[in-house]
Amino acid sequence: MIKKYKVIALHLGNLCNKNPRCKMYYTNEKCKDTDTHKDMRWFCNLIPYLKKLTEQVAIGSYGEPLLYPEFVKTFSISCRLNNLICNMTTNGLLIQEVDKTIIENLDMISLSFNSELIKTSKDVSFFHRNVKYLKNNTLAKVGCNLLINKEMFNSSSNNSFKEIVDYLFKSGVDNVYALYPKNYSLGIDLTKYKALYLYLTMKYDGKNGKGLFVVDDLTKEILEQGYTKWIKPCHYSDGIISISPSGEVSGCSLDFLDNKKLLKLDNPKDILKMKTIKTKLRYKCPYLIK
Repeated sequence: MIKKYKVIALHLGNLCNKNPRCKMYYTNEKCKDTDTHKDMRWFCNLIPYLKKLTEQVAIGSYGEPLLYPEFVKTFSISCRLNNLICNMTTNGLLIQEVDKTIIENLDMISLSFNSELIKTSKDVSFFHRNVKYLKNNTLAKVGCNLLINKEMFNSSSNNSFKEIVDYLFKSGVDNVYALYPKNYSLGIDLTKYKALYLYLTMKYDGKNGKGLFVVDDLTKEILEQGYTKWIKPCHYSDGIISISPSGEVSGCSLDFLDNKKLLKLDNPKDILKMKTIKTKLRYKCPYLIK
């Protein structure tokens, strides 16, 4: 049976342990908790229906999932029992503090690498230790979510984009997922660096023991179609879908910030309604600031 979505992303909560004043790594919104969360049992009850829609579930993104360790453990075990791939994105601050059983059933653990987390050489060393720890203590693949910024493309910078990517693979990660920040002004024209992205994609193609370099869908659209007047629609609601802590479904995670939703889930079974829902195609990103 053909699955409708490549990935279904679950946003467990908005709470982050990095810094209550820092901004979320992907948007301009500040981290804050909410009292409208669905409980752990509700999310776990999604699994029998999720496997009818996808082969892969990702937990994390807005908040820090390891602030909910028992959920991560229970949910990932249930995914494994139901033949669902379960991945997690984390800032890594709690990786070496939680019990190893919390993360042992995850298929991939992606560590965030961005300007909020990596500011000093000590932060770089801590990231490297996390990679080594995961390699030695789990069977999960280790990925890196690299959030780009304009400094990485500054020719006078000592830490260019290429050098950072090379370092990440040397540190032992299995893949690097280069993200383009929405709701954030880069101050650069990414289309000028198409050749560099192509070079890294060819260098790290996942073959012969090499790591795999990939980009998010927004970067792909920018490199292929520019910033506006896209001929082909983006991936909105097609391939990737998100579920908020309160059970709202959207084709783009940032729609939650604008109170836009495709569906409100009261019961876990309601997710099956996504099989037939129709959405308006997007020929530009409404959240992109160039």
